[in-house]
Parts: sequence; structure tokens; C-alpha cells
Amino acid sequence: MDVPLLLNGQSFTGIEGLNRNVDYTYDEQSATVTLKAQYLDALRGKVRSAREADHAWGRAADLVFHFSGGADWHEYVVVAGAPSVAESASVSASATAGHGTKAEGLKIPMSFNGGEVRNVVAMEGGKRVGPNSSWWGYLQNGGAFSVSYESADRVTGTLNLLPVFFADSSVIDGDITLTVTLQDGQILLVTVNVTGDEVTLKK
Repeated sequence: MDVPLLLNGQSFTGIEGLNRNVDYTYDEQSATVTLKAQYLDALRGKVRSAREADHAWGRAADLVFHFSGGADWHEYVVVAGAPSVAESASVSASATAGHGTKAEGLKIPMSFNGGEVRNVVAMEGGKRVGPNSSWWGYLQNGGAFSVSYESADRVTGTLNLLPVFFADSSVIDGDITLTVTLQDGQILLVTVNVTGDEVTLKK
């Protein structure tokens, strides 16, 4: 796994607790750290052993990068599987998963499997909809949507479309496709339907 560095005049001096040329290599010309496959495989093994599961997702390591000057940098290694919409009857006692209203929003149960949401785009009729940023084109996290992880391992949780999203004039009746991109680049497409005041997850 390659980790490109932006040094800003400093030099890379090492990773705390790891051995250069054993656990990782460093290319000075490209300023790129490469974590070796054997080190990553060992991390996966430790995670599975500690959690006693065949598929144990979540943060496997907090690597502290040291430089000749300035602050240390924390790089997290995460073991993640493919995300999906979860099969769940309810999110809470007061809200049914996969069904909501414009005024209440929509809670979508998710199997994040160790992944973390980077951004969300909403499309309807071939156009972006919702209160997108005018300069980056994504829905605002905490404004139009929010993400709730049920544990630090980010195995399960909910993707919440908030009332602000449905109040936007661009959101009309019909099917809306959410493109959910995770930090590792994986993409999940989720479709919801808006009919009047009712909002429903389509499976």
C-alpha cells in the first residue's frame, strides 16, 4: 500500500515502531512510503485473532509518521469489506428503517464493514439534486445527510437523509440515486423513492 507524502520542505524520518525496509520502504524521489504486504497481512491476522471473527473489520493500526520538523502525522490502516444496505427491521423504537417522510427524513440501515463515508452525491433525472455545495458538488455532511456508526469498528450504522435534503426545491417526486463513496474508493449506489410526503428505500 502506497502512502504519498507532501513534505513542504521537511524530510521523512520514519514510522514509530516500524522498521524501514522490513515493514515499509521509502522512495525519496517520489516521497512515497510503501507498506509491505507481509506487514499488512500480519495486521489482518491480528485483527481477526483479537475479534475472533472470519471477517473482522475496522481500524487495524494507527501509524505515527515522523518528520524532520513540524507535527507528526497519523495514518490509519483500516481493514474493510464491501459496503451494502443492511437487512434491518428497525433503526430505533421510533423510526422504521427504510421508510420516512420529508419532514422526518430517511434512515437507511448500512453494513459499512469497516469503511468510512467520504461523500454522497444525489442524482434524479440525470441531474444532481439536493443542497449541494456550489463549488464541490457533494451533499453537505451534517446538513443534507449524516452518518451514524454503531461502533468504532464501523461495521454497521445508518446513512441518514435529513429533512433539509428533502426541503430543497430540486428534490421532486421520483427515484433518487445516491452515490455513496467510501474513503478507500469503494462506491455503493442506493435508490430512494419520493412520492408526495413519503420517502422509501428501494431494494
